[in-house]
Amino acid sequence: MPNNYFLIPGFGAQGGSAQDAAAGFVRGGSRPGGAIVNISRALFSASTPDVTESAYFSEFSRRLARFNHELNTALSHAP
Repeated sequence: MPNNYFLIPGFGAQGGSAQDAAAGFVRGGSRPGGAIVNISRALFSASTPDVTESAYFSEFSRRLARFNHELNTALSHAP
């Protein structure tokens, strides 16, 4: 199934690590990749219920950058 993507849930709020998510990516060949990592709950859940819109978007951006960095690091070190 070289042209299909695999959904990888569990990274973030469900306790899966970036290394766990990276294990689901296709390695080598002419088309590496093949995975969609779902981290929606970890991104969209506000840390406090009364957070302002501005603070929410700042927190969201920080989380997204952190998850992106963690996943890219795991992918660069994966076998």
